[in-house]
Amino acid sequence: MDKLKAAWATLDGALPRLWKSWVLTALLIVLLSFFVFEWFDRLGVILGKVPLITIGGLLGYYGDRGLFPYARPGDIKKTVDELELNGAPLQVGTLYVSMFNTACIRRALIVVGCAIGMALAA
Repeated sequence: MDKLKAAWATLDGALPRLWKSWVLTALLIVLLSFFVFEWFDRLGVILGKVPLITIGGLLGYYGDRGLFPYARPGDIKKTVDELELNGAPLQVGTLYVSMFNTACIRRALIVVGCAIGMALAA
């Protein structure tokens, strides 16, 4: 039992942070399409596209992390919080909030572009 827990912890640590949610969402979409929407004729397409879009999202996310290692939204958010705690002037805080918003939008656009590109590729 301990070996199984250790293997699960190793697998969970090696995979992306949100992998459980992605797998659950993909399975839910397939189940809904099969039972509720009765898309029997398109089930093969759905089963083929869900992994492609998921892979595209992962490639976009890790591509953004690789292209912009010093402009990650989380790092900018930490800087904003530190500035607010230290009582920085309003202009400096506003600049960093704008940088945070820009980094979030940049990451979202890269991920969406990769996901759409993967969906259109096959």
